Amino acid sequence: MEGMSIVIDAPYSIAHLDASSPRAIVCIAGGSGLAPMVSILRGIAEHYGKADQAMLYYGARSTDDVIDPDYFSTISGFSSERQYVPIISEPDSGNGWAGPTGFVHEHLASALSEDCSDIDFYIAGPPPMVEAVRRYLILERKIPTEHLHYDRFF
Repeated sequence: MEGMSIVIDAPYSIAHLDASSPRAIVCIAGGSGLAPMVSILRGIAEHYGKADQAMLYYGARSTDDVIDPDYFSTISGFSSERQYVPIISEPDSGNGWAGPTGFVHEHLASALSEDCSDIDFYIAGPPPMVEAVRRYLILERKIPTEHLHYDRFF
């Protein structure tokens, strides 16, 4: 209606793509945090023409929660075979899961290169996962906080 005011409120997170950064990108998601990380990957593909260098680590509880790799097929240059790593925290021994198990921050200890100082980390998911990943990256890997872009989903 004419004369009516509309207030638009933006997200409060810091997990938005910094296209001006020259650093490599690692996305880490858990649960519904996958959606913003896919948005980051799409933004990379749009900005650089392809998302062939970014990595995506996805923490899921069970194999039923693992996202089908075909879901990423519309992201230009992104190869789910090379760049998508699902990690199951509650594996069922009878389902034949051969991928990584445990918590995402635990898997990062062996998955990341020794020197991560030239990487921007984008993190989204449940608060305990985001906090565990942040603590690991800051305390164990000595990643500067300005290289961390994250959002917690309650």
